[in-house]
Amino acid sequence: VDEFDWFLDNGVHIVNMSYGEANPTGYYNNDTAYIDAIVNTYGITCIAAAGNEGETCAYVNNPALGYNILGIGQCDNDNESEMIASSYLEETGPEKPNIMCRGQVYIPSLRESYTGTSCSSAIVSGVSALLMEKYPDFKLFPERLFSVLCATNDSLYSTEGATYNGLRERNGVGGAIDPLQAYQNIINEEHLFFTTNEYAGEA
Repeated sequence: VDEFDWFLDNGVHIVNMSYGEANPTGYYNNDTAYIDAIVNTYGITCIAAAGNEGETCAYVNNPALGYNILGIGQCDNDNESEMIASSYLEETGPEKPNIMCRGQVYIPSLRESYTGTSCSSAIVSGVSALLMEKYPDFKLFPERLFSVLCATNDSLYSTEGATYNGLRERNGVGGAIDPLQAYQNIINEEHLFFTTNEYAGEA
């Protein structure tokens, strides 16, 4: 987590965390708590891969277990259902994942395809960066960006019921990110997400 000092010194607004523990146990840990504190204090947006242990222990990785970190699971490329390998269990910490995203990336220069929640997290980070570029206020309020992404999702087929906080065990809010719908909803409801400079000056 030492790299966060560099991020803060260099004005970084969004961090993709396509990594996790070698042997996840589902327990929220001190490193993730530190990142949570950074997000809460400085408003850096952190997006993390839930992990690919769905067929074994199924435990979500740290740092995706963070309270202030958007944990991303993987769905298929048709946005119809979650991938069986996508992690979804936790012992402590908040319910994860938060939302799903297709997770297959082809890199032409390498002539290779990659798949997994690390790819899903990178895609969501890219979408988030584009929204930040268009609407800079998202740089200060990660929770608003998270709410937009989670509220404008394509529903996945699932027989699961939602848990006490409205999230489903395997696929979070029950869907995959829909970037175009998120952008359209911001245009339609822009006054709900942002405070104008005029009002901000009076706060």
